[in-house]
Amino acid sequence: MRELFSVRAHPGFDRLFCRVLEENDVPHGFTLRTQGFGERDHGHEDRQRLVNALGLESATHMRQVHGNTVRLVRTNDTIPEADGLLTDEPGLGLIVHSADCLPLLFWSEATNAVAAVHAGWRGTLARVATTAVRTLTRELGVEPHQTHVAIGPAIRACCFEVGDEVVEAFAESGRNVSAITHDGPRGRKHIDLVADNRMQLEEAGVAADRIYDCCRCTSCENERFHSYRRQGELVGRVISIVGIRSRAR
Repeated sequence: MRELFSVRAHPGFDRLFCRVLEENDVPHGFTLRTQGFGERDHGHEDRQRLVNALGLESATHMRQVHGNTVRLVRTNDTIPEADGLLTDEPGLGLIVHSADCLPLLFWSEATNAVAAVHAGWRGTLARVATTAVRTLTRELGVEPHQTHVAIGPAIRACCFEVGDEVVEAFAESGRNVSAITHDGPRGRKHIDLVADNRMQLEEAGVAADRIYDCCRCTSCENERFHSYRRQGELVGRVISIVGIRSRAR
């Protein structure tokens, strides 16, 4: 079976990338915490290093609020309050910061538009992935069946133990809870954010074989990825980025 993700070393950081997007010359990646990358006090410097390494001109990020707002952005726009960004502007990268939450990177093969989405459990509950697909269609004419999505490192069902109130919230939203939860070793439920987001994407029209999961758990692989559950309040961030190659290159 073909390996869908690989790690590439850059000066000062390591990047996990999706082979399909890389082969289509889509600048993107999910950073590892190796070489001290992604620590809390290095945010601007690390983002700029990532932009330079990928041959982008600039990048923007968002004030993530664990909701389902997805915004179209251009270079020099103010940093929005949102959990998803999309653009069709060459040279501009879109950034998600996470430390257990799910980062999703979108690319349209027909229009070359991209999107970056932050899906924690609250954003997942609010169907931020569904909103991203619909917003790409409405704002940039992206057809869901022409969209590719790379799922980055996040806490997986193996480690994501939740309280009854979280399970109840998903049940009240109309989810088939049995499809996204299982009983954990301590008698509490574990929830599968990847499974729920994958179902959202497929129901929105993204083809199952165009959804690529890196299968990396930030909690299990805490030596490689930042994890809030493992490290606490002072945790750094996985920086996920996707952009469009500048026409000048």
